[in-house]
Amino acid sequence: MDETGVAELAHEFADIGAQLRGEADNTDVLVRITELAVKHIPGCTWASITMLNQLVARSLATSDPVAAQADTLQYQLGEGPCLSTAQGDSDVLLMNTGSDRRWPSYAQALRTLTPIRTVLSLRLAAERASLNLYSPETDGFTGQAINVGAVLAAHTSSAVALHLAEESASNLKVALASSRQIGIAVGILMAYHKVNEEDAFDLLRDASQHLNVKLRQIAAGVVETGTLPEQLSDVREYPGDVPVARWAEQSQG
Repeated sequence: MDETGVAELAHEFADIGAQLRGEADNTDVLVRITELAVKHIPGCTWASITMLNQLVARSLATSDPVAAQADTLQYQLGEGPCLSTAQGDSDVLLMNTGSDRRWPSYAQALRTLTPIRTVLSLRLAAERASLNLYSPETDGFTGQAINVGAVLAAHTSSAVALHLAEESASNLKVALASSRQIGIAVGILMAYHKVNEEDAFDLLRDASQHLNVKLRQIAAGVVETGTLPEQLSDVREYPGDVPVARWAEQSQG
């Protein structure tokens, strides 16, 4: 990469940093990082970010469907350089699909189902995650590509950490709202039916199973109407089933 390319990449890193300080959905930032990988890393045509949560893998962002397919194949087969890197087996793993014997099933799947011939995976320091780079060329990544990728991975680590923190906060907000709704609903049913707490909860659970609706939605209906729904059309929308940001706005209003 020449001086112009370095300056351009530094400017785009600064833009990413500004986005991370805002309140926007950081998924867009992660997608932007994969696009920067494709743009600036020599040999990279597709890119993704893999995250491991208690050995369950998922893609936080992909540059395009080819990268998404390459990730999914690893998750389905349970092997591959991206999984190994995310687990902390190595900081950098380079794979040639034609000659590498470490992940035979994955190498064969890539050769058969995708145009990918080289994979470069870089571990993200802050999380159990990896930045994954895919090339259609045999031996598609040089030492320069690895060096540029390592710089990008360092920035990616911070973005992933913030994304996961915001995701955790959103999930907690929904969980707390759900628990509060259920508790209030149980109290209403105890008073209305003259039953104890356990029996009131059983009423909620039975309605949930009978209507095949989430317990929190049944509870929301009880809180709003004072009675259990008799049919599916009576079930009220639970705030946890709408976007968290919109629920927060409604609550503040």
